[in-house]
Amino acid sequence: STSTTHSLTAKSTTVTTETALKSAITNAVAGDIITVSGTIKLTSTLQLLKSGTSSAKINFTGGTLDCSGISSGWGVKLNGSYWNVTNMIIKNAPDCGLVLQSGGYNYIYKITATGNKDSGIQIYNGSHHNNVSNCYSAENYDTANGGENADGFACKLSAGAGNVFDSCTAYHNSDDGWDLY
Repeated sequence: STSTTHSLTAKSTTVTTETALKSAITNAVAGDIITVSGTIKLTSTLQLLKSGTSSAKINFTGGTLDCSGISSGWGVKLNGSYWNVTNMIIKNAPDCGLVLQSGGYNYIYKITATGNKDSGIQIYNGSHHNNVSNCYSAENYDTANGGENADGFACKLSAGAGNVFDSCTAYHNSDDGWDLY
């Protein structure tokens, strides 16, 4: 039988396919742990729209997100708040690899953003109080603009207050390693 009494109970889920990943992300509640096992090839932007709480973040960790199957747009868009996004490779997006577009109080740890067609990791549009720690952003190149826009790390275009980058490395990106415009 099914029960709705436990529908808001945090759970741990390991995913190996895009369908399972998007289902876990869409249904995420505060305290959930979503673990990517292996490599998942995305065919559309992964949107992290839900929010955890200050005492029970949503945890998204592990594996590789190969965004080469996305025809246009970002690899991962984080609009929610109170996420821990950790220990993951985000690569080959047709635009930025990971974008924190709104929301705040997210912890981005040990993310490698590489081979994306715009910036590896970008914070903008009011996103605030994010901690980006021990991340690596390299080999990002925007072919559409001859390399003009692909930064390693970008915190620009009306980013909110309190964003911190700690122990991050940008290497061999076609525009700036760091763009704080």
